[in-house]
Amino acid sequence: VTLDGQDRELLATDLVIADPERAIALAGVMGGQNSEVGPSTRRILLESASFDPRSIRRTARRLGLLSEASARFERGVDRELAALASVRAASLIARLGGPAARVARGAVDAYPRPAARVTVPVRMARIRSLTGIDLDLAQASAALTRLGFGVDPSADGAVLAVSPPSARGDVTREVDVIEEIVRIHGYDQVPATLPALRATPPRLTSPVPDRARLVLAGAGLAEAITFGFTSHERLAALRLPAGDRRSRPITLCNPMSGEQAIMRTSLLANLLAAVARNRSHGRADVALFEVGPVFLRRGDDLRALADEPVHAAVVLTGHRRRHLGPAAPSDYFDAKGLVEHLVADLTGRAASFAARADLPSLHPGVAAVVSVDGREVGVVGELHPDCRAAAGIDAPVFVAELDLVALTGLGPLVLRSMTPIARFPSSSRDLSLLVDAAVPAARVDDLVRAAAEPLLEGFAIVEDYRDSKLPAGTKSWLWTFRYRAADRTLTDVEVDGAHEALVARLAQEIPATRR
Repeated sequence: VTLDGQDRELLATDLVIADPERAIALAGVMGGQNSEVGPSTRRILLESASFDPRSIRRTARRLGLLSEASARFERGVDRELAALASVRAASLIARLGGPAARVARGAVDAYPRPAARVTVPVRMARIRSLTGIDLDLAQASAALTRLGFGVDPSADGAVLAVSPPSARGDVTREVDVIEEIVRIHGYDQVPATLPALRATPPRLTSPVPDRARLVLAGAGLAEAITFGFTSHERLAALRLPAGDRRSRPITLCNPMSGEQAIMRTSLLANLLAAVARNRSHGRADVALFEVGPVFLRRGDDLRALADEPVHAAVVLTGHRRRHLGPAAPSDYFDAKGLVEHLVADLTGRAASFAARADLPSLHPGVAAVVSVDGREVGVVGELHPDCRAAAGIDAPVFVAELDLVALTGLGPLVLRSMTPIARFPSSSRDLSLLVDAAVPAARVDDLVRAAAEPLLEGFAIVEDYRDSKLPAGTKSWLWTFRYRAADRTLTDVEVDGAHEALVARLAQEIPATRR
């Protein structure tokens, strides 16, 4: 029973003060009622000790007994003060207890393993290095002596052997001693200096992903950062065939939830979930992108590390943002334009698009494979209606996903050369062609670029016209070509010559009829 009258059940690990027969106090926490001082008390045995703070804290917390004694001992008490404290207490009792109070002779000191005094070596050069103050040996020694530290300098005065007082258990390192020196010397004596600049080491990661983020964010899309994990249901919504490497994800042994059971093999799985979540909260117009790694299994060896190519993906649904005029629904050409812009910025080359009807995740009539220099780097198109329904989206979604490793090798960004602003006027020519309805505009783009006409500055398709008045199975194109020379104004003869050469090549290769 403690002094507060409560019956306490003790454990074998609780530290107590006891006589040969019974416990008389919870050490460092509270005394026992059986040894309480009262009006009839005539003799008092003083016991002064230092206890392990951890043991006191555990006992006090377990019993819910927070006393003034436990608060002191939990923070740690100077163990060397136990003897001095007992003498001080006896002196106060004798002085305040009246003429009848006497202190008996003799004391018992049980301190079998005295703590070794800590010695911290402190270099004078280190003091100057950390503080910027040119302190000499005498100044440093004087500051420490004022705080009760023992100081023993080396023969050459370069190192001080410093012995902290027993009460300063927080001073164990050289930097702790230096802090005490500068505290006494004065923080106002520390000179104001600019920090030394260190050369930044070169980046070990590629700048390509960061550049891709800047390009897509600059195009008005919002960046999404999703988990590297996904669910079997989200991956199944992409309708990947059994032979596709992406259909065999890496499974987590102990997933946090069912939505994070596997490693993602496509960025679209989680991006489509983000689109569905936005639309369910009333956000109908969504334009998101993500740049990050996907995780592809290497064969059947579960111990092999996964391939982690970095991909960039785009999802568009609802209406595109417009600052002027009415908003228009997002379509395939928005996604295609983003891909063209991204490829051109990262590689300095043009992307080509080949229509494909066998891409399982995309609408068979609005799907294309993206290639650069003949190498496939991604896909773009409208999400297949079945995929859209499985993802819980009730509106057309246009997507694109590019493998940035295949696109750039994650090497350095392409360096572009700048050309002066043109000083001479350009000259334009229009071309109207009647072609087979199955011929894509990319065919003209490839042929014109392959011709490498030096006077051609730019070209673009203006109109893709289809009408029942045209011959069956045909369509009409209107293209515009812009010619310019950097050192002179072109004559009509020069422009016509270059233009007719391009027209002849197009008519021969496609074939096409000039209108």
